[in-house]
Amino acid sequence: MSETETGLELAIPGKNPLKIQKAEMDQIVPMGASLMPAGIEKRLSKTEMRDLMTYLLSEPPKPKTP
Repeated sequence: MSETETGLELAIPGKNPLKIQKAEMDQIVPMGASLMPAGIEKRLSKTEMRDLMTYLLSEPPKPKTP
């Protein structure tokens, strides 16, 4: 997700980003909790955690254009 003065751009897996103008929104409310499952860091090995963090911090792939 990215935010500018005028709008938000949401990443949707396998699709083009969804752009929404702030003028079209009533409000923006941050989530109180992460979408990541609670306690995941206890269930993953060090290698799996490294791979997850690498994926999450990587630039998303560009959508394929026909």
